Amino acid sequence: MIRIHCVRILAVAIVATAVAGPGAGDSLLRAQTVIGSEEVLRAVTSGPGDSLAGAIKCGLPEISRVLSQWWEAAATLGERPAAALFARPVLQTSITRDGYSVHFDTTGLNTPALLSPSYQPLPGTARAFAESVLAILDYVHPLETSTLGYAPPPGDGGLGGGPEYDIYILELGRTYGYTTPDLAILPGDTTTSFVTMDNDFIFVSPPSNRGLPALRVTVAHELSHAIQMGRYSYWYFDTYFHEISATWMEDVAFTEVNDYYNYLNAPWGHFRNPQREFNSGSDLIMYSRGIWGQFLEREFGIAIMRRSWEFTRTGPPLLAINGALQEAASSFPEAFSRWTLWNYFTGPRSDDQRYYPEGSAFPQIVQVPVGYSPPSREITDSLRSLSGRYYQVLLPGDTLTVAIANANLTAALAGGIRFHRYTLRISSTKDDPGYQETGTGVFVKLDVSDPAAWGTWFLTSRSIIGPEPPPVEEGTPFPNPFVADGSREVFIPLDGVAALEGDLQVYSASMDLVFSSRAASRPVLGRQAFVWNGTTSAGQIAASGVYIVVVKLGDRTLTSKVALIRR
Repeated sequence: MIRIHCVRILAVAIVATAVAGPGAGDSLLRAQTVIGSEEVLRAVTSGPGDSLAGAIKCGLPEISRVLSQWWEAAATLGERPAAALFARPVLQTSITRDGYSVHFDTTGLNTPALLSPSYQPLPGTARAFAESVLAILDYVHPLETSTLGYAPPPGDGGLGGGPEYDIYILELGRTYGYTTPDLAILPGDTTTSFVTMDNDFIFVSPPSNRGLPALRVTVAHELSHAIQMGRYSYWYFDTYFHEISATWMEDVAFTEVNDYYNYLNAPWGHFRNPQREFNSGSDLIMYSRGIWGQFLEREFGIAIMRRSWEFTRTGPPLLAINGALQEAASSFPEAFSRWTLWNYFTGPRSDDQRYYPEGSAFPQIVQVPVGYSPPSREITDSLRSLSGRYYQVLLPGDTLTVAIANANLTAALAGGIRFHRYTLRISSTKDDPGYQETGTGVFVKLDVSDPAAWGTWFLTSRSIIGPEPPPVEEGTPFPNPFVADGSREVFIPLDGVAALEGDLQVYSASMDLVFSSRAASRPVLGRQAFVWNGTTSAGQIAASGVYIVVVKLGDRTLTSKVALIRR
């Protein structure tokens, strides 16, 4: 159950004081009205934990609920002051290097410690723990910024005692860490922030992830939040996308740690609850949906997540993801439907070449068993927008899984909990053209009021039948025209799903060679494609104009044109 904590009540009282109390003409909150670090700590460490281990991955959702209530209360009172709500901890010492300061105690409850091989705190290792944080940042910061192209987190103007980004080490009980905004902002604005993380990670499960492995993924996770809210936007009514992205970033940075497996296997996780809407931020299911990032990365390239965040500067996450996918010749509904297919191929059904690279370690998606006796059967039920359900139809000699995706983006954007009715019809005869042949001797039809908003897959041990992939001809670049900024990409699709090696060459209209590379194709939209990011062989963004793209595959050559617009 989600509890109402004292910090929430305090937040509303603060707004009321600032707006209605003495000096209400000054919308900035005074220093004595900020929420102290102890109140924040109590709130984020007593929130809903993982029912398997009692652990709390990140305190940002609880902090976001405070800001949500602040915003709603301020709106009711007629004013939305831009002000600080959260105080920073005061600790005994700090270490500063390369733009980061790590603050910690050397005595008392909050003293950090590395762990022994038997997972016991080692006395006298407080400074070594802080140095470990900085050493991890030496790897994670350039990965997230230089390699992946995200803007670095902004400085805070000296709020932590200097211009550096500040990280505070505290005893958090069973919470990994959290990122706290410095300002109470409007949804979608940006703010500086600071990070707080646990001082030993002794509570983590499995034991092999205790201590430094958990510290590594926490640094990657919380730095991702600092970048999100500092350089792109902070949508505290849509925390789910902040957490999906940050959990995915853990695996990008430290794929060997696999802390996210805890959330995939949890009873509240996606694989047991696919009927929960994708944009749910009211429970912990969002952590198990970090695998959305793995899906996007393999289908569209690793830059698609960053591009989604760039779009959040002008709209909330669902619109932003849709905008990024439309640039890649897809859409959120289309990708969500395909993700529903991906989530079937885990555990013993996994295929690490076409779907999740680590899918064999994932649990299997929950299915609803359905008996069938000829000649027909009907099942009527409902699904929320952006959710799915898997029916396991038991047939003589075979099993048919019908995977249904309600990909109604328009309804999801409208807000609220919206259920959409459907009727699944199973028949031994094709009673009308709407019935789909499944290859199992039965025909299936999904009756809904808006069929364009739904995706249906029919899965057996021998075949996959589903929506057709986009009708993109082999060798035809998309998107076209292509806006180049060094991070966006244009795709040259191939027929088939097997990866191929070839030579990619790009010529100007005057036939000057602009770019040349020996490369391998990669999966995009369920097929293979070669990729060009619009740069020259020297690494410079090419000038605006029309380019001739040549892909040489052994005895085959694909030639096409793409219009490039330099941003």
